Amino acid sequence: MSDHDFVKSMAIQNRQRMVATVMNWFDKEIAPQLPANVRSQLSSKFRSKVMQAVGAYHDVTLDMLKASIDDGSIINESALSLLQQIHVDQQRLLDKVG
Repeated sequence: MSDHDFVKSMAIQNRQRMVATVMNWFDKEIAPQLPANVRSQLSSKFRSKVMQAVGAYHDVTLDMLKASIDDGSIINESALSLLQQIHVDQQRLLDKVG
């Protein structure tokens, strides 16, 4: 597996965990408190907004990765370290929400 494939796979897995964490929190903490007629409509809007925001973040991440490959840059340990720090910081935020 190339460095590019590794980082792309890491970003995709991180995106999936982020979405699952936020959605699970909503389903457990917020949705049960809503009236049934509001729950599905709000749930759908919330999910759409989360996917839109996470998708925008993920697209930027993949664009940066692609740009670094296309211009001949080498993905180095420093870049991987920064991505890992983003992941750690994101987990902290998600832990606070959940």
